[in-house]
Amino acid sequence: MRLDKNIWTTFRTYILFDRKQSDKRSAISANKSRFTILASYFEHLDFNRQNFTEFLLQLKEKEYSISYMNNFIKMAKTIDRYYGLNEVRDYTYFPEIRSVPLEIITPEEIEALATVHIPYKKMNSYINQRQAALILLLGTTGCRIGEALNLTFADIYESPLCCLFRDTKTNDDRRVPLSKRVHALLMALPCLSKYVFMSGRGKRLDQQPINTDLKVRCNALNIKKHVYCHLFRHSYITTMLENGVDISDVGVIVGHRDPKTTMRYKNSLIDHYIDIAHLHPLLRSDMSWEQQLTIVRSVKKRLLNIHGSNLQLIESENNITLMLSKQ
Repeated sequence: MRLDKNIWTTFRTYILFDRKQSDKRSAISANKSRFTILASYFEHLDFNRQNFTEFLLQLKEKEYSISYMNNFIKMAKTIDRYYGLNEVRDYTYFPEIRSVPLEIITPEEIEALATVHIPYKKMNSYINQRQAALILLLGTTGCRIGEALNLTFADIYESPLCCLFRDTKTNDDRRVPLSKRVHALLMALPCLSKYVFMSGRGKRLDQQPINTDLKVRCNALNIKKHVYCHLFRHSYITTMLENGVDISDVGVIVGHRDPKTTMRYKNSLIDHYIDIAHLHPLLRSDMSWEQQLTIVRSVKKRLLNIHGSNLQLIESENNITLMLSKQ
C-alpha cells in the first residue's frame, strides 16, 4: 500500500494516545517531520520491507548518522502497526555507539564563561545577567539544556535550596540541589514570564542563540575548546566522578535511569586514570613530579568534603605538604 501524508492529524492522535509517545512540542515536530519524509517517499511506492530497506540504503549513502536512521526505523514500525501491515514490525535497529567527549570544561572555565562581560548592543545588562545564571545552572547541576529552558520561577525553592525539572527526557520530574549563589542569580532575573530564561523579544529562550553566545564568550576568553550547551552536562558528570562522588549519586542528580549511562563517563576519564595507573608499584618510577602533584591535589579535594576548609596543601619546588588543623 501507499502512504498518505494527509492523515498526519489522525496519525498524531494514534502515536500520542495509543502508542503513548511524548507529547512535547519538540517530539511532535520531529515525528511529523519523519512521517512526512516517509509519506513522500512512499507516495508512489508500496510500503513494504524491501522498499523500506532501499530507503535506508539511500540514507546510508548520504552518510546520515546511525541515530538518524534509527529514528526512521522507529517511525516505520509505528506506521506498520497503525496500518496493521506487519511488514517492518520486527525490523531491528542499527547498534549505536554513543561516544562521550574526551574534552570537558573545567570549573575555572565555567566560572570565566559565566562572569565575562560581553558588550551586547541591546539589553546588555539583562543578557549578561541571564547568561551568567544559565551557565552556572548548567555547570553546577548537570541538567540538560531543555530542562533549564523549561524551568519556571514556581519550580525554584528556597527551603531546601533546589529546583524542580519537570517533564524531563525520561518523563520524570527531578529535584536538584542549588547553591546559594545560583539560587540568588535565578531569583534576581526579571520575572518576564513564568519561565526563568527569556529572550529579548519576550519569548522563551531557544538553544541555538545560547550556543552562538558561548562561541562569543570563548573568543573573548581565548578558550579554544568547542563549547556547547550539552558539554556542560558531560563536564559536570566527569568532574563529579573525578572527585570521588559515587556513580549512583551522580546518576540520580543528572537523571539517568540506567546506571550504565553514567558508567560511560568512567571511560572518558583517560587523563585521570593515566595518573591513577602509575600508582602500581611497577609503574611508580615512571611517575613525574606533576603527576604526583595531580594525585595529591585530587586527594585534597576528596578530604575537603569531610574536613572542610582547614585542610591546606602547601607546595614548593621539591616538597608537598598536607596540613590539617583544628577549626
